[in-house]
Amino acid sequence: MAVDRTRYDFNGKVRLTKKALMKELINKFLQQNKLDSLEKLKSMFPQKSDFNVDMFVDHQTYNNFNHDRKGRYFEQPFVLSNNEKVYLSNQWGGDVFQKLIKDFKNANYDIQEHLRTQKNQGKQNTIDIKNIILYGPPGVGKTHNINKLISLIEEGKNTQEIFQAIEQNEKFEHISLDDIKKRVKFVTFHQSFGYEDFIEGFRPNEKGKIELEDGVFKIIANEAEENLKNSSSNDFISFKKAFDILFKEKIENGESVKIELKRNGSYFNVTDFNNKTIYFEKQSGTTKHTLSIASLERMYNEETNKFINGGLAIYYNPILDKLLEIKRNSPVTNVEKKNYYLVIDEINR
Repeated sequence: MAVDRTRYDFNGKVRLTKKALMKELINKFLQQNKLDSLEKLKSMFPQKSDFNVDMFVDHQTYNNFNHDRKGRYFEQPFVLSNNEKVYLSNQWGGDVFQKLIKDFKNANYDIQEHLRTQKNQGKQNTIDIKNIILYGPPGVGKTHNINKLISLIEEGKNTQEIFQAIEQNEKFEHISLDDIKKRVKFVTFHQSFGYEDFIEGFRPNEKGKIELEDGVFKIIANEAEENLKNSSSNDFISFKKAFDILFKEKIENGESVKIELKRNGSYFNVTDFNNKTIYFEKQSGTTKHTLSIASLERMYNEETNKFINGGLAIYYNPILDKLLEIKRNSPVTNVEKKNYYLVIDEINR
């Protein structure tokens, strides 16, 4: 079964989702038609968007909504010629959407569609059992069989075939672990190997500051999660890729990244980041505040900031704008879903 992943180009912006396209269309429409009341606006469009949600509401109605109801509308209002604020539904994708697109096209709005589908995957190189223990006295081939085991999984063998091959312990032309070494982590549990090494722990960084760093298990788990996200949706590049495009090269070269604020002439500099935190310097030279990468990723996935209001929002929002620009204008390549392996080679007591 194919999943509709149509994307749209309009008004100089590319690969817009249905929600983003509707926002751009209404914005363009209001620029061309100086409407001075919500009633006039409603008279020119259907009363309901898709999923039976009011297409437009006024400022007072929006403010009276609870959090969940507000989530059905774009957070940023449109302003009519009489300075009245109106909010547009973000619930799009059904019959009403298709009719509106047709109407806009008939009105000479140049909307380009790009139909992309994602078909169901065929046979995957995965097995039902995720945890396998090879045990026995020294010299029976436990470590040797790790290479064979991974090779059989990569070839797409089922669980029965894999265990028969291991049990028979026959010679086997297996792949070299060098081919997939980025997806395999080896560890040995011994007396000096602690929680900090395996999961996470505080360590000094190059600047002498104490930071929380991921251990080997968390590192490979995060890599597997990133691959899963990228392989299951090819609509846009992932947050991590967009983030790396914006920051990684400059920061690793010891440079800061200047981010312009909406206030004329105001800016701040992103000076460093780790897997949890963005460090920045304000225009005044202050460095006491930081930004959460997890919060920024939520905004990226929602394509809006619904989570941070007040003081730090002025720093989150311009970064989010740059990331979304990268998201919509970067080429997307198909990512293959892959296995990741954690091998605990020996447990010493």
